[in-house]
Amino acid sequence: MAKKLQMSDYHRIAEERLGQCIHPALPRRKEKVLWRCANGHNFAVRADNVKAGSWCPTCTSRSRPWTLDLLAKVLQGTDIRCLSGAEDLSPKRLPPLPAQGRIMVEGSL
Repeated sequence: MAKKLQMSDYHRIAEERLGQCIHPALPRRKEKVLWRCANGHNFAVRADNVKAGSWCPTCTSRSRPWTLDLLAKVLQGTDIRCLSGAEDLSPKRLPPLPAQGRIMVEGSL
């Protein structure tokens, strides 16, 4: 039988994703838990789904595909620039990810 999670476990799970567990009390096993992502979005997802890889539905690329316009907005005010040649694409969608699964950028936030 799986070990029952304690509040400290929920906080650790959230911190691993740069977020917070904001649930007011120890949730029941299958209850949706309240979380806050690093971008300040509040959402409710079961802990077992978070442990399996789910996180903020607002930030996830499945619900919000990365386009060049969105990437430009996120990087506005930084010295980061795209090195993947994506700036020349039409329509304005990011290129297929390279084998390592990353878009190449340089600079810092």
